Amino acid sequence: MTLVLILMASSSSPILSWTKVSAIGLPRVYVDPPISIISSPGENATVEVKVANVSGLYGYDMWVGYNSTLLELVSTSATGTGQVVPPNPSQYSFFDVSLPGTVRVACGFLSVLGAPSFNGTGTLLWITFNGTAEGNSTVDVINDQTFLYDRDALEITIERPPTDGEIIVIPEFSTILVASLMLIASLVAAYLGKTVWPKKQKAPAIA
Repeated sequence: MTLVLILMASSSSPILSWTKVSAIGLPRVYVDPPISIISSPGENATVEVKVANVSGLYGYDMWVGYNSTLLELVSTSATGTGQVVPPNPSQYSFFDVSLPGTVRVACGFLSVLGAPSFNGTGTLLWITFNGTAEGNSTVDVINDQTFLYDRDALEITIERPPTDGEIIVIPEFSTILVASLMLIASLVAAYLGKTVWPKKQKAPAIA
């Protein structure tokens, strides 16, 4: 915690007081990793939407946009290493009402069933995409549709906007390119065989 001196004005004289302000800052929502590579169309990539420095988390609403002409949604999940949801599945509810181009999920911890709050840094959501075409797609955590909540269903103030990510779908090496590289390698090997080895054979023996 950081102590901050505040000057308060009054009708007679200023009053000096100290107050405590968190040095950590507001909770932050972000995509991890910031850039993911899909090595060829047809392959998958999984990204995580994380929260850092949160206290008293009991649920969230979240929309995540993506380019549906380049990516296809495979799955969403709230569970995995570093999850924010309670370890007991009966202590939270998770809803997925996604549409092409937008992941739409909601999660709530059930305090009446003894669900604990989450504090610190963890993963809110795992999203797996399949690359359907070459190109770049932003993984956009939509600012005005993403909210964190406390035990009383009140909004937790977070740093805005959330930090987005990106998925790049790159083309796989074509068979023509591979064949060309193999041909070049063969020609180089043949050239070296004709020029280097004959010279080595003609070299005089050392007495």
